[in-house]
Amino acid sequence: MQAKACGIKRSLVCTSSSTAHTQTTGSSDGDSELFDVNDKRGHHQCTMLMAASGAGFTDVVLDLLAMDGIDIHTRGKNGKTALMYAGRAGHANIVQMLIEAGARANDVDDYGWSALMDAANWGNVAAVEVLLNVPEIDVNGIDKQGATALIRAAKRGHWNVIRTLLQNGAHVMIPQDANESDLLGKSYSVPLTHTVSLPRDEILEVIRVIEAAVAEGRDVAAEAKAPS
Repeated sequence: MQAKACGIKRSLVCTSSSTAHTQTTGSSDGDSELFDVNDKRGHHQCTMLMAASGAGFTDVVLDLLAMDGIDIHTRGKNGKTALMYAGRAGHANIVQMLIEAGARANDVDDYGWSALMDAANWGNVAAVEVLLNVPEIDVNGIDKQGATALIRAAKRGHWNVIRTLLQNGAHVMIPQDANESDLLGKSYSVPLTHTVSLPRDEILEVIRVIEAAVAEGRDVAAEAKAPS
């Protein structure tokens, strides 16, 4: 959708110039117009890089990143960046390209969501894995509703993402006013911390999903460590 709004197609990027300008055939008579690729277009206020990243146009992203003056940190509607669009859409290879080009993995949008939260929320485990390899990644960052990437993944039942986050230091988070007598007795492989921003019934359902994922993960780990 973002790509269509920006009028972007693979064939429209003019690679004959190393500067941050490109051509589009958006006019009705077919004539090309030159414009700055850092310009924002469409309802989502996307740049060409945002649109290409969200659409999975790997070759276009490569061409754009090679241009002098390209801005990988520009924000569109709701504060989304190219990295967030790539993570949300699950284009792990583009996430890797943007990170290598200097994209800031811990930037957040207007709702406090990072690229990791976007990828986790939509179950994109490959993109999650790429982001978790960034040394400075904040795996336990909290959005404006008090949720982490782990909670976002758990609320949607993305078990592979849940396990991956737990294996990389994600904390199980429960509200301070919840009945913790049973929860704290569990043999979690990660520490329990607290947040009060999410409704108690929602967070307890999340905990049940996480418990199941953790239990399954322990079983798999035990089998792997068992002597042959």
